[in-house]
Amino acid sequence: MYYAAANGLAEAFNKTLCNLLKKVVAKSKRDWHERIGEALWAYRTTVRTPTQATPYALVYGVEAVLPLEQQIPSLRIAIQEGLTEEENARIRLEELEALDEKRLEAQQGSSVTKPDCLGRSIKRYAQRLQMEARKRKNSIT
Repeated sequence: MYYAAANGLAEAFNKTLCNLLKKVVAKSKRDWHERIGEALWAYRTTVRTPTQATPYALVYGVEAVLPLEQQIPSLRIAIQEGLTEEENARIRLEELEALDEKRLEAQQGSSVTKPDCLGRSIKRYAQRLQMEARKRKNSIT
């Protein structure tokens, strides 16, 4: 079944994924299956303009811990390692409770751009209908 809004999003994501893969694969382009994990990690941990958040943060409620942060401990990692299990669980629960609000804000931020896209789509559809009507009128006469 074709669902225009979802298929448009899927096509946009596929385009983005292809562009990311072009940046990380070798010249032979035969190692794309080995590099897709890196490309997806880059996508998931990059802030998206419409939502002002990373996809990872919108799913899990916290920013991802980058591999570099494990090698060179950041302030966030140092604080987390100094917490007891109970404190860590309490903080994580607070973050999860705030997740719904964060997702709602992201959704509202992304919906600001949707009316423009919808308006353009409606205009294109109307233009297509007008062209079809002209073609039919010309073919009849």
